[in-house]
Amino acid sequence: MYLRIFPRNPGNWYGNEPSLGMLLKHFDAAVNKSGLSVSVFDVDTEAEELRSVAAFFQKEPKKVEKRFGVCLTQDDCDRAGIGIDADAVGDTGIKDVDQRHANLTGSQKQFSEMIAQILARFWEGQNRLRVFPAWQILGELAVLARLPEGQIAKETRENCENLLEKHAGMLNYSNDGSGVELRKELNHNHLKPCVVAKRSF
Repeated sequence: MYLRIFPRNPGNWYGNEPSLGMLLKHFDAAVNKSGLSVSVFDVDTEAEELRSVAAFFQKEPKKVEKRFGVCLTQDDCDRAGIGIDADAVGDTGIKDVDQRHANLTGSQKQFSEMIAQILARFWEGQNRLRVFPAWQILGELAVLARLPEGQIAKETRENCENLLEKHAGMLNYSNDGSGVELRKELNHNHLKPCVVAKRSF
């Protein structure tokens, strides 16, 4: 499975009248030009999906925001005539993520055909859409920032740390440095449950 990450609301994927123009924007293919090349990540687990999103996110470190994704398969690409360049190493600075990077190559027409394949599988019952809340990305950034030397580039670690510093009030690091907690109190009238999510380093 391949994951395409995008910041736009995924409403067109599940709307009654999907807009092809908007869906093409999720693949940077809204402009009709030859030789389109679109970045994706090869993922087998939910953990790999999240790591790919967080690694991709830190390249433009402003503040942590939710991200969305759509999953596609080799079969989707083959049916549409889309090529997959698995030798296109990524540039996130996270070694294991960059090794799972690939580029999809094709024309606007081929990408539109691939979108039709994805929608068909989605309507048949497959779960092809993903949402990654800001809290989830923040926890993964904390894990990435603690990766050992050789697994993360210096600039990438700095990007992660800068983002974490901006959201320091949302994080509670363990005294022994083994992990981090993300805490958020929910409020509704007299109800105040606390969400406590734990990530280990």
